[in-house]
Parts: sequence; C-alpha cells; structure tokens
Amino acid sequence: HGAPARALDEIADGADGAVVVDEHGTAPGQVRIRRRRALRDVVVHHPIGSFLYYEDQKPESKRRSAGFIAERIPKYLGYFERVLERGGGKHPVKRRFTYVDLSLFQLMAGLTYAFPKAMAKQRKRVPLLCALHDRVAARPRIAAYLASPRRQAWNESDIFRHYPELDRA
Repeated sequence: HGAPARALDEIADGADGAVVVDEHGTAPGQVRIRRRRALRDVVVHHPIGSFLYYEDQKPESKRRSAGFIAERIPKYLGYFERVLERGGGKHPVKRRFTYVDLSLFQLMAGLTYAFPKAMAKQRKRVPLLCALHDRVAARPRIAAYLASPRRQAWNESDIFRHYPELDRA
C-alpha cells in the first residue's frame, strides 16, 4: 500500500478521472489491482521464501535470477513502457508529475543497482522509462535530495540488493 499503490491507482483512474477500460475491456477495479500488483510483483523475488536469508537459498537464487532477468524484468518494464506510450511518452498519468513517476524512477534505479549488466541490455528496450528516470532525477528538489547525505546508499538490507553472481546479462 502507501504512495506506490496510490500512484498506481492514478494510472487506473485515467488522466481526467474518467473511467478507463483496458484493451481487453477489463473494468477499472481490475485494472487498478493488476497495475498495483505489477509494481509489487516485479520486485518481489524470494526463491524459497522471505523467511530465509540469501545465504540460505543461494542455489535457488542463482537458478531463479536467470528467469527473473530473462522474463520478469522485460515483462514488467515493457508493461510500464506501454503505459508511458499511452500517456503521451512523458508521464504515465495526468500529463504531469505524480507519485507514479517517482515510483517508476525508484524501480528503474533499484533494478539498475541490483542487476547492472541485465539492465544495461534492457535500457535499449525501454527508452521512455529511461527518459522518465532521468527527468525525475533532474527535478531540482529530487536532485538535491539525491546529492544530500540524507539519501541512503544502496545496500544489501533494502528491497533492491546487488549480488554480482546473480547479475547475468
């Protein structure tokens, strides 16, 4: 829940608050739930379970990361790239900066930290997402925060973790 979930609700509600039905005729509530899950699903990656430490599930992590890189990352980034395309290319909703932009910025930054080699390849497939990331990072207050000591460095105790042995291009 929280800001990312509210942000994804904005995608589902449409740019002017009108009811949005996707290309399959899916109702707004179903779209909202699917998009909310999409952002969560791309980053939830526990090969066995969240109750185990990485060291306890290394073999499974190595096997699963290949699928994550080959299937999940392209699937979800492609989905969000299409959302951006439908929104005019600059913002995914309301043609202005919203929490959705910030959430997608964080997703791109986190995946780039966790899987730098894999994301180097993906960047070519999602130019609108990359441009969105760069625009968000360049916003004056966000740029000031990113350059400040308040910004915590990426680390292996956060949602995005970098294990070099899992990053296959």
